[in-house]
Amino acid sequence: MRMSTKHRDWHRIGLTSLAGSAALVAVGTLMVALLAGASGAATTAAPKNKGKPSITGAATEGQILQAKPGTWRPRPESIRYAYQWQRCGSTTLSCTTIPSATDAIYALRRDDTGHTLRVVVAATNAGGSASALSERTALVGAAPVDAPVNTVRPTITGKLLKGNTLAAQAGTWTGNKADRIRYTWRRCNEVGGSCSSVDRQTGKTYLLRQADGGHTLRVLVSEENSIGKSSALSLPTGIVGPTTPSATAPKNTGEPTISGTPRVGERLTATAGSWSGTQPMSFARRWVRCGVDGGKSDGSNCPAIASATGSSHVLQSADVGFRLRVRVRATNSAGSATVASNPTKVVTAAKPTSTAPKNTGEPSITGTPRVGQVLRTTRGTWTGTTPIEYDFRWFRCDGGGKPDASDCKQITNANNASYVLREADAGFRIRSQVKATNDDGSATATSNPTAVVTSNKPVNTTEPSISGTAVVGKVLTANRGKWGGDDPITYSFVWLRCSQKGDNCSEIQGANDPQYEIRDSDTGRTIRVRVIARNDRGSNSAISNPTGVVGSNQPPPPPPGRSVAVGDLKAAGDRLVIASVQFSPNPVTSRTAAITVRVRITARGGRPVNGALVFMRATPRVVSGQTQATRADGWVTLTLIPNGNFPQ
Repeated sequence: MRMSTKHRDWHRIGLTSLAGSAALVAVGTLMVALLAGASGAATTAAPKNKGKPSITGAATEGQILQAKPGTWRPRPESIRYAYQWQRCGSTTLSCTTIPSATDAIYALRRDDTGHTLRVVVAATNAGGSASALSERTALVGAAPVDAPVNTVRPTITGKLLKGNTLAAQAGTWTGNKADRIRYTWRRCNEVGGSCSSVDRQTGKTYLLRQADGGHTLRVLVSEENSIGKSSALSLPTGIVGPTTPSATAPKNTGEPTISGTPRVGERLTATAGSWSGTQPMSFARRWVRCGVDGGKSDGSNCPAIASATGSSHVLQSADVGFRLRVRVRATNSAGSATVASNPTKVVTAAKPTSTAPKNTGEPSITGTPRVGQVLRTTRGTWTGTTPIEYDFRWFRCDGGGKPDASDCKQITNANNASYVLREADAGFRIRSQVKATNDDGSATATSNPTAVVTSNKPVNTTEPSISGTAVVGKVLTANRGKWGGDDPITYSFVWLRCSQKGDNCSEIQGANDPQYEIRDSDTGRTIRVRVIARNDRGSNSAISNPTGVVGSNQPPPPPPGRSVAVGDLKAAGDRLVIASVQFSPNPVTSRTAAITVRVRITARGGRPVNGALVFMRATPRVVSGQTQATRADGWVTLTLIPNGNFPQ
């Protein structure tokens, strides 16, 4: 589609009354409306957006985004806000609604990686409602290797009645074991939106209270290890009901159990079993000493052991020849019940003196410390009562690490006597650790560290750069920078169009050569280049700094001269004239890129007009238009956004 301004009829417009009137003139398939002065429309009481919503937070898997509603009028304090998150393409405005993503916060998930997000804010007051759309985020990146990443979102269990206790399950996570898990409970409206954190509610369980009636709840689970921190948000519960059901007495659904070796000096540990009934519920334990037949099923004919009322019991010589059971009594507001565990085996005397494992020669590692090579560890030499079992662990150290590798990072799923070095090991030193265990205890021993692990995958040592002038029609040239790694290395290029700050970049289709000719659609943007280096070991990429803001090759507008305000054109016969119309890009070759239109308005005698409102749209309507006032030099710049049916 090509724009033109050569027909002078497109520039003619007459004003019969300047105050509050509008006139239209066709410009190709576009309509330009000149509104002399304010529209005079009455202000309504419904919300009106004055500053679009925004999103804060890091665009990385597992991190939390926070939606801000933006600026609204009138009386923002009387406005209620609702949120709906959308997932969009990496370079297009094709967006889909994310089910149940109605909270003001959003925990980025693996499904979001490689996409952008935006949020729709609906504002409502007594006068009506309106909605506004935020800008898209940057591309969502993957979480760091071995950082916590949620793969199955958290869930909430429990009856949704006041007085009941809800329990949060953290869901399924990958990455290294978490050092810390935190739960944040959020009270939401009946559809899971308009949520707010409940003060001081950060435990795994949550007691429903009066304020929760008619609401739903969600839980935000945050896991943190030495690599990073990630969060995941549960789906909302159903609506909390107003009453609590009648209390029910405790009922055993799983009998208590005893673990441990039945030998003098050993410690036995008992569980309370599992129970149904109204919470809260308390438990009392009593250890009893039974004959070799185990006594009655409830242990009622077995004598109690003095002072043995805890969850564990250290066996004494008096227990030899007997079988022990634990009786558990559960009590709540509706009553109590007692059950007994199965009996242990007959308690025996203390085992003859033996020794736990002791290392007498530390483990050692053989193999070449290079990515893709196999390292092998010996178990070292040990003393102690046999048999001894051995377990292996591997650690990645920044430097040599402490003698016990306590300041090194354990490598996930590396539990054998051999280990194949990975790209993540490059630049680190590797240590093995052997744990020896027998019936009397366990001990660990750690090898010395290897040399620093090397990798011959391409590594960027000097970032790429761009030479050339950032003006439409000029040619930019990419310098690939400097790279290390095994030869031969091949290089490819991807040119990027970015914001004026150099962020929010998108790939320029078909721009994959070392040189790039700047296009009209680059005007007002910056350009960067991504260089991808490959060899037999793998690939890496690096991105250049942005160019300056791309300038247009259009001639600069004439100086403003002696301008006149549109409100001062009161003499009969005064006219507003479209003196010039400029389009960029021209021709239009994209269905998605914005179209910039510059229009200059003059009055009789060629004087530039200040404050004339210019409206532009397409006929048929294939773009979204806007209205702006001219400057003192008579110029105004409008941006048109193509719709889906915009012709190529």
